[in-house]
Amino acid sequence: MIRLLCILFAMFSAMSFAQSQQQNFSKLLAQAEKTFISLPSQARAIVLQMEEDKLGLSQPPPLLARYHLLSAKIAVALANADDAQRHAKIGLTLTYDKQELRDYRRYLQLSLVQGLMLAQNYEQALRQLKVLLAESSEENKSYRSELLMVKAQIYELTEQSDIALTAYKAAYQLAQVSGDNNLLQRVAIAFAGRLVQYKGFNKAEALLNESRQYFHQHRMSLENLIAQINLAELAYHRNDTDEALSLLASAKHLADTVGSGTYRFVIELRVIELMLEMNPPTDRALAKITAALVRVDLLSSYARTASEKERLVLAHARHKVALKDFSGLTQMLADYGPFVLSGNYQADRRALSLLQLKAQGLASTGQFEAAYQALLVHQGSFVIHNRRRNSENLERQQLIFDLDLLEQRNQNLNWNNILQELELKRHGRTVAQLFLLLLIIASVAAIAILFVMILYRKRHQLYQLAYCDHLTGLYNRRYLYLSFQLLKHQYTKHLRPLTGLMLDLDHFKQVNDQHGHGTGDKALIAFADCCRQSLPDNAIVIRLGGEEVLALLPDCNIKHGEAWAEKLRIAVEKLTVTSEDHEQVKLTVSIGVACLGEQIKDQTQLLDLADQRLYAAKSGGRNRVIASDSPPVEHGLKQDPLNQEHVEAVVCS
Repeated sequence: MIRLLCILFAMFSAMSFAQSQQQNFSKLLAQAEKTFISLPSQARAIVLQMEEDKLGLSQPPPLLARYHLLSAKIAVALANADDAQRHAKIGLTLTYDKQELRDYRRYLQLSLVQGLMLAQNYEQALRQLKVLLAESSEENKSYRSELLMVKAQIYELTEQSDIALTAYKAAYQLAQVSGDNNLLQRVAIAFAGRLVQYKGFNKAEALLNESRQYFHQHRMSLENLIAQINLAELAYHRNDTDEALSLLASAKHLADTVGSGTYRFVIELRVIELMLEMNPPTDRALAKITAALVRVDLLSSYARTASEKERLVLAHARHKVALKDFSGLTQMLADYGPFVLSGNYQADRRALSLLQLKAQGLASTGQFEAAYQALLVHQGSFVIHNRRRNSENLERQQLIFDLDLLEQRNQNLNWNNILQELELKRHGRTVAQLFLLLLIIASVAAIAILFVMILYRKRHQLYQLAYCDHLTGLYNRRYLYLSFQLLKHQYTKHLRPLTGLMLDLDHFKQVNDQHGHGTGDKALIAFADCCRQSLPDNAIVIRLGGEEVLALLPDCNIKHGEAWAEKLRIAVEKLTVTSEDHEQVKLTVSIGVACLGEQIKDQTQLLDLADQRLYAAKSGGRNRVIASDSPPVEHGLKQDPLNQEHVEAVVCS
């Protein structure tokens, strides 16, 4: 009985502890959610403490889903891509296939897309957005507006200005009818920032002032900070630099309150850029710029994009010019580059500014030739950039005019449909460009193949000129050395049989004298054809000069070499050549045969012996084969004498 009571007490204690843990977790989570609106960094501290205390263990799925959604939102607000993706993925795992948690799941998917955007994985983020928009209900206007706003931000980051503006209009239109004023004001400040770039100053100012007032009333520090930055950009574009600096100073205090290193970096860098544009900066301004650059360098780890890093380099370069530190400028930009236009307007503008400053530094340090070369590159690139900028400005003005005209003609215009149409056009243009690129690549490949074929043919022709006799098509004396090099390893080193036939047409001088050199040439051509037809296919037949020919027979011993020689002699004996005066001229050949063996170790001895036996055949009455006085090497003739894998010879015709 006592044991049962102990068990019941332990169970009750555990349940009470679990309930207490759940209540504590829920209370801290609610506190973090409330704090997040005004102070994201403090909300992050609460969440981190919850994670450190392991309060999330054994909590019910709805609470954990809320926790990871809030953590992902905080990470997005503070521009922490890794944390945003990590918490979003954990939350998506928890909410998988749970219908009651589908609302959490939707916004966890949105946070994952925002994490991908922060990590500059724009293509994957756009693919995810396309899926989410297709899956979302038309009735869920708030969620669709959020998705479209993120899509607009991605298009803005990738400098697809026309689609970005339309996406903002579509997001703003949905937010207006969603009944969610908080969402409407958040979309408004993002939309207004884009309008500033398009010089839609009046509408941008109205949206920003209304949004800032709303955020101030509801103590939404982060959104108020973004509104302040956009208002500063508006003042700058209206040529009111002092007002812009004042607004940025206010935004800096908000960034300190929010605890965002990313926004502190962005604001400090923008302040430096505006102060450096004062012509010339005062000593007091230079001192402020120097101090600000030190702070920015400490915050440089928050530079998320290549654009922000390039802006920081440009700010340092302009600061050195203002200080007249041209040697430091030259040293800093010595290894910076290459300065190549990418087609991105802002990036190209920065590259041209850096190139101009580099030329200025080189000239100021006496490096006039290098400075002149840098200026030449700058001039050529600037013309291209200026032409592209003018074209883009015209396209931008035309786009604004067209969109305003559409809006005036149709008050019920669905901007989401316009966005989809623009995306389809852009996609079609991209496909066309890819097709053109593939066509160019295919053309280049075809030209390259044609060039290789021509090169191969020319090489083959040169090979024939170098190693082939132009009259008979047989190899020439130059090929003799090369052929022995090819055969040396297989036949000389390993004592595999190699037979040489030394051939000489009988009474060839008389043929030339009695019937003319034309008939002699015919006789040589007929003799060469007979050698090719009568000897094995792997035979290497070389014209040494005049009517003297050498035939090398790989894998052929003395016995079989003599048989091949006899076959050739009989074939030549049957040859007749018609002379220029229509007489039939008969031919015969004398052949000396020798083979590598125990007494004959190299090609010189082989040729000498074959030549001696040819002389013996001539002395013995001609039209005969002499192959004696050499002990044969009994390796035997292979079943297939056409063994060409040992000889890499080209058959010339």
